[in-house]
Amino acid sequence: MQNDLAEIRLYAERRAGEILKETELAKNQYDKCQSNDTTSTPVKLKDIGITRDQSSNWQRIADIPEENLIQL
Repeated sequence: MQNDLAEIRLYAERRAGEILKETELAKNQYDKCQSNDTTSTPVKLKDIGITRDQSSNWQRIADIPEENLIQL
């Protein structure tokens, strides 16, 4: 059961890393936008309760190909 839970956590962290990568792309697009709208600001990791280390680790896990992840 413990191994099953660890596997579920790994896949959840991988998916979170994928989402965070998409968010980073959106953030870069936001920064490039020449909008005068001061009411909208990008969401920060702190706002959603994620540390910078967690974000970094999860994004690295998301970079691992699926077939290699299964071998872990």
